[in-house]
Amino acid sequence: MKTIHYNSASIKKLQPLEVATYLKSTGWTQQHCVENTWANWVKDDIYEIFLPLNQNFRDFSLRMSEVLRQLELAEKRSQIMIFNDLLTTNSDIIRVRLIDPELEDGTITIDEHERIIQNVRNMMKYAACATINPEKANDYLKGIRIGQSERGSYILTIHSRIPPRLQSDKDDPFPRKIVEQLALALDELRLATQNNLESFANAIKEKTISADLCKAVMGLAGLDNQRSMEISFSWACGLPLTEERPALVAFQAHEIFFIAEAERLSRKISLPDIGPPLSRDKLKINMLA
Repeated sequence: MKTIHYNSASIKKLQPLEVATYLKSTGWTQQHCVENTWANWVKDDIYEIFLPLNQNFRDFSLRMSEVLRQLELAEKRSQIMIFNDLLTTNSDIIRVRLIDPELEDGTITIDEHERIIQNVRNMMKYAACATINPEKANDYLKGIRIGQSERGSYILTIHSRIPPRLQSDKDDPFPRKIVEQLALALDELRLATQNNLESFANAIKEKTISADLCKAVMGLAGLDNQRSMEISFSWACGLPLTEERPALVAFQAHEIFFIAEAERLSRKISLPDIGPPLSRDKLKINMLA
């Protein structure tokens, strides 16, 4: 592992409070603290960190670089990866990995990039509107940030920032609920592609999936619907999950056709009048109509 040198402007992007949150969530224990000066953290009786708490200190960048070095030794992964995680301590991260031979070099055409961004927005809009009222949903979408793409075919990162939580708050903030809704809905959609046609009708009836979500996933699969994808979730360590949620949802290229049929079916079904779940034979007839 080699030492990474950061300029002062880059290192000052790290907020001491968020770094402390990260340390606490990854098994470090605070031993001593001098208010607004430094805090001493240890892990496994092997590793020790002196975290600077004041960004105005002249040696703040140097001390924070030492923090990164100790985290690299403790976690056995690159400082760059750790640095990026520290910048997103209070954000839920959605990673959309598109698996396509044409994207293996990490590049994409301008037109295709525009289509991908629009479908990612539609996917997030579905989750927001399913969770909160449309006005708040629009405000939420304005705050969504797209991070730098990552290598591995083509990976798009979406940052959903979690606001500070007051001690009096009993419920999770709505940005967390929105991302949880997306994870659950995508997992429901994945399960519905396992050749279980009734599951689509039930999911549509229960409004756990919709035509809009199906259409967004189809859009991410490319114009010919031949692209596989993985959508993974990293939860803000500043707000641990209270219930287990899917960490990764994968769709294979051959499943996209099934989703396309589900999208057509969901637009034909009138939700208020759907009645009892359709039988497999009846559903097959509807899908072939």
